[in-house]
Amino acid sequence: MSTTDVIMVVEPAEPGWWTVSHIDQGDLTTLSQRRVVAAPLRDPSTRCIQRLGTRLISETGAASSILFLLDKLANPASTKPTLLTGYPVPILAVCPSTVLAEAAPKKFRRFVFLDFQGRGQIALVARAEDGTIVDFARHGGDFAQKLSGDSHFANGSGDLLLDLIASRAGADTCAIATEVRVALEPFFATASGFGYTSIVFASRAFHDRPLADEFAQTFARDCSAAHSVGVLDTSAERAVAGARRLAMVASEPGVWMTGTRSRPTLAVRATRDVEYRIEHVDRPVFDPDEPALSQLIGSRPTMLFVDAIVLETYGREIAAYAARHLNCLGISSVEGTEEAKTWAQVEDVCARIVSAGLRRDGVVVAVGGGTTLDVTGLAASLYRRGVRYVRIPTTLIGMVDVCVGIKQGANFASKKNVVGAFHAPFGGINDLRFLKTLPARYLASGVSEIVKMALIRDPFLFELLEAHAERLVASHFQTPSRAAEQVVVRAELAMMAELQPNLYEQDLRRFVDFGHSFSPWLEKASDFTIHHGEAVGLDMMMCTAIAVRRGMCDDWVLRRLARLYRAAGIPISHALSAAEPLVASLEDVRLHRGGDLNLVVPTGIGAPAFIQSIDVDELTVALCDIEMLAQSAADTAGQVSALAGG
Repeated sequence: MSTTDVIMVVEPAEPGWWTVSHIDQGDLTTLSQRRVVAAPLRDPSTRCIQRLGTRLISETGAASSILFLLDKLANPASTKPTLLTGYPVPILAVCPSTVLAEAAPKKFRRFVFLDFQGRGQIALVARAEDGTIVDFARHGGDFAQKLSGDSHFANGSGDLLLDLIASRAGADTCAIATEVRVALEPFFATASGFGYTSIVFASRAFHDRPLADEFAQTFARDCSAAHSVGVLDTSAERAVAGARRLAMVASEPGVWMTGTRSRPTLAVRATRDVEYRIEHVDRPVFDPDEPALSQLIGSRPTMLFVDAIVLETYGREIAAYAARHLNCLGISSVEGTEEAKTWAQVEDVCARIVSAGLRRDGVVVAVGGGTTLDVTGLAASLYRRGVRYVRIPTTLIGMVDVCVGIKQGANFASKKNVVGAFHAPFGGINDLRFLKTLPARYLASGVSEIVKMALIRDPFLFELLEAHAERLVASHFQTPSRAAEQVVVRAELAMMAELQPNLYEQDLRRFVDFGHSFSPWLEKASDFTIHHGEAVGLDMMMCTAIAVRRGMCDDWVLRRLARLYRAAGIPISHALSAAEPLVASLEDVRLHRGGDLNLVVPTGIGAPAFIQSIDVDELTVALCDIEMLAQSAADTAGQVSALAGG
């Protein structure tokens, strides 16, 4: 195993001894543990710490970093390790009690923590939803003195409970637990009033499992305020908990030096703050009196790239607004079709930016549908390694999907979106009035992307669509206005919430990939006569039918989905949907997702899951189910039409 995967955790044992553990940073298993003779570290200077660290590496084996579990070296006000020195490897220190609290079972959310190390330390501990300790408030005082009344209580083993057991020769565990309870109960009664209704004890004495169980049961039975009691065997847990905490710190920003004097290794870890906003305007975005765009850009030099069709329709308003409010270097048209989403058009946009001499602090504004936003955004990410970029989408897909994330892309070598960049926008502006001139088919495609977010995250959004989709599409999302606003904003918010924890896609298991597994092949196989949103809709139908066949999802979800598609004008099936080429196309999907399929399927409305395999026979059956559903819908529609005609 590489030493870059190994952490050395060092903690004091009885006087004159240190326990040194080597921990695998990947799975946090203890690789080795040994005791080393060394005098206590009385001088916490950098030089002494470096000398001791070098000696421990020489005697016990190499490691990528060292963590001391020692109060005198750590910052008592922090629950995170303190970096002491970067040589010979990063050496950190943390208070042992805070490390041990990490090892407490996750069921304990707010608890009193008593670590019997030394003379005993008491703290109030609170955890966040994810189990991370967010508060560790130490309680002052000497617990040893509370037990004995003697401030010189013997502490020969370095563990107060072990010393208590030794000093009460002949006393059983119940009696010792009762003595601890009596000493602790006034403090615990007060703490329980603030929600700290559990207690966790930590001691090397709990290596004796029967003793540990009897101690916990006695305390829980006799302490009226305690809801639950936990015990930790510190002889086994402390080093692993320390490694877990160090692994957490190693993922934080910093500069590290590891290796040896002859082969030093320098490492940098940094984070990049990302913040952008999507504003919804109550006047047309290019209305002379609407300040949203001018306030966002200010006086920065600006270039506008506008979808050719949009420029024909709104060119006069855009030019007038730019002349009045912007430091505009030029307005150019972009071919907004899927076929034009090419590297050649990205190069063309870059060439025009270079020709205009846009400064590095300038702004590129894209106005149009998904292709215009993607092509222009990719060019903005490349020009001078990234300039500010503003999106003004004019399609429903652009508003609820493309405008929300930070990805820019183009098709290349017959692959959809295979080249691209993560480039966060400077901002976005959504104006639903653009949808007035959008054909119904494009609106239906946008609804498909909204259905995606409803199915994976927002059941109420699904119900809104069921109630209003037909009228929204018919009115070009103008009426009912309140429903239109709710649907669009909830879809954007759901997408943002899903993307935010994983903006740069370090985790390739993404629920927002629902509907985006079979759809790339469908678009390409149709020469893009199947629109993106339509392909996504067909993909979602297939995935839902697969989930129903597997028993993962009730069939009423599939039926409700089909009814919603009919109301919105989204196709339920297509002649190109053939099992063999669709399954074969998933090999490229696996490449994009790091080797795993990660096919998203619904288990209910608002509840997604992943599956990792699908074969031709299974998809064939799912497609038959969809065809039967589509035929049933067509028959019903025909009967209704005949009745209306009669």
